[in-house]
Amino acid sequence: MRFNFTGTIKANPVDSTKGVPFYKTGKTEGGNDYLVLNLAVSEGSNRAFVEMFGMERDVIKTKNVDGDNIEIDWEDRNDSDAIKDVANYRKFVLSLDEDRSEYITELDFIKRVAIDISEINGKRFTITGSTRKNFYKGNVSDRFQIQNIYEAADDRKDKLETRDTIYYTKDSVDTSEWKDNKKIIFNCYTREYLSANDTGADKGGYYYVEQTYVLDCRKVKFDNEGHVNAMKFRLNMLGLDYEDGKIVNKIKPKKVISQMITGRYICGAEEIDFDESQLTAIQKQKIELGLATLDDFRPRESIYGERIVEYRISDIPCKGDFSDGPVYLDEKISEFEEEIFTFSEDEVIEKSDDDASEPEEDDEVDIDDLF
Repeated sequence: MRFNFTGTIKANPVDSTKGVPFYKTGKTEGGNDYLVLNLAVSEGSNRAFVEMFGMERDVIKTKNVDGDNIEIDWEDRNDSDAIKDVANYRKFVLSLDEDRSEYITELDFIKRVAIDISEINGKRFTITGSTRKNFYKGNVSDRFQIQNIYEAADDRKDKLETRDTIYYTKDSVDTSEWKDNKKIIFNCYTREYLSANDTGADKGGYYYVEQTYVLDCRKVKFDNEGHVNAMKFRLNMLGLDYEDGKIVNKIKPKKVISQMITGRYICGAEEIDFDESQLTAIQKQKIELGLATLDDFRPRESIYGERIVEYRISDIPCKGDFSDGPVYLDEKISEFEEEIFTFSEDEVIEKSDDDASEPEEDDEVDIDDLF
């Protein structure tokens, strides 16, 4: 999974006793220096924690601009010709005050971020990178690994966005919450490379790992044709349809379907729309008598619900192999299931270090913000 998070950066002080310090130093068992970077990206009440680990080593194994495997000696890592020869997707970039700095090691990147942290902390940035699966006591979570940090463009909305390819079957789609909450749950999988340390096997490899996504249609106004068409398009691109107020599952039985999606990472307490259900009996009576309106009782501060952690499907890019819609895998479900990674609930592979306003008229919600 790739991520693209735009929001306000928070970096806890190095000596922080409340929260994870943004910068840690240490030595490996072999005596090599290492650094750890921890930042938070906030989109309103929504927050994601991103990280990077960098370690001193003798040789840097990477890719050149032609995609070939290459090795660069540690002492040559900041040589301009060596950096130029490395593929862009294997570099680490910090863009600050129109100054672009490129590195080919995490260690040097972290050092530069630490130097400029006063120019980053509390300001809007876009951080991109990829996730790494974290397995702990029967649970799977994501660790967001930093690759690039850019100053956020003025016209770019704060958003914690992801890009992924999901794999699922007809039975993976749960519509039990549609009637009451207008939500569809996709109990799907993503294809991940897991190292030998992750799997406990002799060597690493690619596996399908459980991943839940939600298509949340609560903002859709079903008397608004534009809203409904936007929803139906997403449903069709996921193998579903909307007929007579119900969700119809049109995925082929005994087949595995795949689709590229754009998602939103939700981690925090969501803002709750204020409506008449939150009024007292007296307040409702006053409105019925024409002595007040709903806005007269609207709180000055936003109302937030319980904290949640969730991935939501926001868009279907329709690119590459998926330019014509979802794609069915050739392999049988039994073959697919053989590649699913499972682990014991008692197995501890790694433990994590980490312990938007709506307009008044729903019809005015941008189509892009519905999901």
